[in-house]
Amino acid sequence: MTSLLERKSDLLDTKIPLLTRIKFPRIWKRLPNGIRIEDLQESKFNETLDHIKNFYLKDEALCNLSKISKDTESVENFLKLIRWWMQDTQSLVAITEDTEKIVGVLIQRVLDLYLMKTFSRVMNYNGNSLQKMQKFLIRINKAIDINKIYNVHNYNQIFIWSVDPSYRNKGIGKALLQSSIAQTKTFNLSIVTGVFTSNETQTIARNEGFHCLYEQAYNSWKEKSQIIFGNIGFKNSSAKLMVFNLNNADCNVNVSKEIMQKNKISQLCVLKTITNKVKK
Repeated sequence: MTSLLERKSDLLDTKIPLLTRIKFPRIWKRLPNGIRIEDLQESKFNETLDHIKNFYLKDEALCNLSKISKDTESVENFLKLIRWWMQDTQSLVAITEDTEKIVGVLIQRVLDLYLMKTFSRVMNYNGNSLQKMQKFLIRINKAIDINKIYNVHNYNQIFIWSVDPSYRNKGIGKALLQSSIAQTKTFNLSIVTGVFTSNETQTIARNEGFHCLYEQAYNSWKEKSQIIFGNIGFKNSSAKLMVFNLNNADCNVNVSKEIMQKNKISQLCVLKTITNKVKK
């Protein structure tokens, strides 16, 4: 099977507007086990939302803590929000070559500095569980000013990263993340970021060269002196805002130390080792 897009010169042509280049479809990676990673197209939006509803909402750490799968209003509005994110066609899916089944999803968008300034003011999240999740995520994202730290106006942010449980431990999650980095590079952007909510996703991201700039423990998240999340167990204890810098991966520790000194954020996570090598 040939790639959906071979026009690499078009992808790299800066004379073509960024948002136009983003919409070009492409296959990013093929795995030996018969899985391919490709751009998410509108024809697969419904199947992607079914995957998120059936798997992500039921076993993702923050979704579990907020009990969103039991909150019908929150589920309905969250899926509407995700469909809106998908409209940019920057997201990725893992698909089986033989059956064309979606077995993995990575929802991401290129964020603009101006849009980020107005984002939290214009969005209205209906549903108690969804409100809990989004307030938690907005707090983490606002703790660190990515635009200022890395001197960028646009960067790629990962919102959802999920693999069908029956297809895990096959390298699909890692391939999705690698494809996200590759896509970011193709569009001449330098920063990929995401709030990763489980030990598993944090470990994969760290092995791929992501660095933690901020960490928020679930059991210390409060509103009006009330602990929002109940017993979280020991498997997943915190969410981490992690960043991959394509321009200079080695600068991340120094950036983290500078943030710590200026902001004195107690939850800040500074990684002591830097590597861009994938651990086999």
